[in-house]
Amino acid sequence: MLGDLKGAVADAFTAEGLDDGLLHPAAGLVLVKHARRSDWMDTVYEPNLCIVLNGAKDTRVGDDVFQIEAGQALIVSHHLPVASQVVKATPEDPYLAVVLKLDVPTLHNFANRIDKNGFGNDGAVSFAVEEVTEDLVEAIQRYIASTEDKAAAEILGPAQFQELHFRLLKSSQGGMLRELIAQTSHASRIARAIDVINANFATPLSMSALASQAGMSESAFYQHFKAVTRMTPLQYQKQMRMHEAQRILTSGVATVTEVAFKVGYESLSQFSREYSRKFGVSPKAMKQVAV
Repeated sequence: MLGDLKGAVADAFTAEGLDDGLLHPAAGLVLVKHARRSDWMDTVYEPNLCIVLNGAKDTRVGDDVFQIEAGQALIVSHHLPVASQVVKATPEDPYLAVVLKLDVPTLHNFANRIDKNGFGNDGAVSFAVEEVTEDLVEAIQRYIASTEDKAAAEILGPAQFQELHFRLLKSSQGGMLRELIAQTSHASRIARAIDVINANFATPLSMSALASQAGMSESAFYQHFKAVTRMTPLQYQKQMRMHEAQRILTSGVATVTEVAFKVGYESLSQFSREYSRKFGVSPKAMKQVAV
């Protein structure tokens, strides 16, 4: 079954005449192909499922590096700053993957219609690598196949998109997602705190306010936040500041000083040091490349 999905993805790129890149054949679905190894790329993952069909990639979360190989699925349940690198890919044997962008409201819609077993407060994480299940592979293959017929895509596509979420929730891989949609779980509380940080990452972080909003003591909040994200709240905020700074600098619409203050730094020298440490290039050099 995995081989059939791999063939379908490869055929999709051949049909488009592409040796590398991304395809978006259906809502929430991204097909990925890399013909060569890549450098480390910093990004922010939103909730998604990524099934590697060929080759391999490394993903760094906090201080930990995970390798995801063919036949494995990466599940991300929270907004998470990461770095990733394709490590196994050649023109003859490219890296191929399928990414399903998870729709959290769709997950919530199923919350009251599935078995509540597993909606506990322990073991909450935001990132996991598991062996892919055949039912998920089959459902994704049907979703891709329906895009070849306009009527099928319009009529069956929305139902197939929901089916993928349902199957993922019901699978052993979906435990972390079931935690996410359980309103009183640690994962759900940390998700709300992450939303607050993301909306206010340029302002000083109040640990007591975040803990209070999460309904936890400061020590418990710190512990659970790090367990879920593999980062402290301050490290998470700094990562989000750096990602936003990179986005603005590469757009070429602001000076380095303006970017530093915009993302919450009062010291330009501190911003330059941390940016250089993060990306291996100074913000000034990044700005010059963008221009």
